[in-house]
Amino acid sequence: MKKIFTLAATLLLCCGLFAQQLNNAGFENWTTAGNGTSTPDNWSSWEKAIGAPLGLATKDTADKKEGLASIKIKTDSIQAGPSKRLIPGFVHYGSVAYAPPAPLQFLESAFAYKPDTIFFWYKYAPAGNDTALINLTASGPSGSLLNGGFLLTGTAGLWLQTYAVLTPNYAAGTVDSFSVMFSSSKGGGVKGSVLHVDGVRFGYKTTTAINAVADNIRLELFPNPVSDVLTIVADTDAKDMTFELLDVTGKVVATKALDGIKSTIACNDFEVGTYFYRVSSVSGTVKNGTVTIVR
Repeated sequence: MKKIFTLAATLLLCCGLFAQQLNNAGFENWTTAGNGTSTPDNWSSWEKAIGAPLGLATKDTADKKEGLASIKIKTDSIQAGPSKRLIPGFVHYGSVAYAPPAPLQFLESAFAYKPDTIFFWYKYAPAGNDTALINLTASGPSGSLLNGGFLLTGTAGLWLQTYAVLTPNYAAGTVDSFSVMFSSSKGGGVKGSVLHVDGVRFGYKTTTAINAVADNIRLELFPNPVSDVLTIVADTDAKDMTFELLDVTGKVVATKALDGIKSTIACNDFEVGTYFYRVSSVSGTVKNGTVTIVR
């Protein structure tokens, strides 16, 4: 049962073995229409809905996390009739229908599985106190099975891999269509907010293991602030994980393998300021935070 929903729909705040995945999930393949509008294959945007190159969702081959490209989505003012209107950019897996004055409609794509987790890389530079969002829906022969979303906050110039657990939010039934939508702003938004997205993937039967890692890992960093040597202590739940220290540009400046023992990182040669850390497993980032270097 392919479900149709509108841009004005209320968003609900919620937050192995692999089966069906999204096509063109890394935004590698794009098609340019005769009117100059370029859109990622299998995905829709305002550009595709209106049939004009608005610049709200564009291919970015310079700033990406994996593969050849990411998608850059921004909130900006565009000409709408005699005046300009502030519009958040979006990218939606599936098709859209737009016939003013009716609202924009998002149509779910055929999808035969029920993923329990969604993973993706994102990088977000909000304007003001703006927040980006992701919305997910799923339907089946019995009707709507999933309708929810969560907010994405600023990443200070870093690419972060995050995930959302979907399993508790499904109604009972079989999925036959699915929708994933990323937007650079919640609601009306703030002009200048920019969201990059890359590497969208579904997980199947992986939720328990990921939650156990995220909830149970014991990680101690001291001293913080640090002037010379940063000590990292992780318990055995952190085995086969990697600790990375990153500067504000997202460059990894130090790396340590975590195996349940104490590790140290010399910080004498690093510039003073705030750094980010992340602890990653093969499934992605499971913990992150900040470290301040002082003299």
